[in-house]
Amino acid sequence: MLSVISWECDWGAHVKAMYETEGRTTIRCPEPACRARHLVDGKVSNLWVQDANHVWQGREVAPLIVSWPQERGMTIPTVSESYSLKGTAMGFARGNNEVSK
Repeated sequence: MLSVISWECDWGAHVKAMYETEGRTTIRCPEPACRARHLVDGKVSNLWVQDANHVWQGREVAPLIVSWPQERGMTIPTVSESYSLKGTAMGFARGNNEVSK
């Protein structure tokens, strides 16, 4: 089911979002200088921001969605292709599995 929610951020930006009522989405404030985030109890599909003339302007949603690691101030580690499990518990277990085949 689609629903609509609106809020005002600390910087005074008026934001309105349409969302499907499954899941959760954290939205970053559309004002670049503002670091506020808003939790929506659903998957956001459309977003609008009210301009100075009180007209709702559509915004692209994807750049404003905060992912789970970003929300907690984390970065997603990457592992290079040359990464080896040798010398680790996983490498030892893997080696045992290969030997027993």
